[in-house]
Amino acid sequence: MEEFENCPLLEITLSKLLNKTQKDWGYLQVEKKEDSIYVLRLAGSDENMLTLYFDENNFFRLYWYSSSQPSVSVGSKINRTYNKTTKKFKTDKIYEVCYKETSNPILASINKRFAQLIRDKMTDYFRSHPSEKDPTKKIPSVVLVAQQ
Repeated sequence: MEEFENCPLLEITLSKLLNKTQKDWGYLQVEKKEDSIYVLRLAGSDENMLTLYFDENNFFRLYWYSSSQPSVSVGSKINRTYNKTTKKFKTDKIYEVCYKETSNPILASINKRFAQLIRDKMTDYFRSHPSEKDPTKKIPSVVLVAQQ
């Protein structure tokens, strides 16, 4: 967050992009393209700086310009551990918010901050929506993963 203290409008714009809220004021604008696609662009430009895709599971993929590889994405995995005393497996779900560390420090810091916003949103969601099948079930872990 320290990196963005001097750029509150960038922080607001990234939050609006993540929350699927259109923003038509300021230099950075957020526009809805389709039900599951939002873009961030400079005012007066037709070029998409950032494109955010939401899939059917509300997972996120963020792309810079027309890149074919996501700069920020969310994946999930199951971690199974065996307890010898109970002779049962314990299953934990882990969500990984992966972000690319690029050679461009500005892009790298925006990728990381956007990944942190996603992690915070997912963690808040899991805390406020406990499992309906088993309310005592542990909430899933959400971790940040840096990629080269």
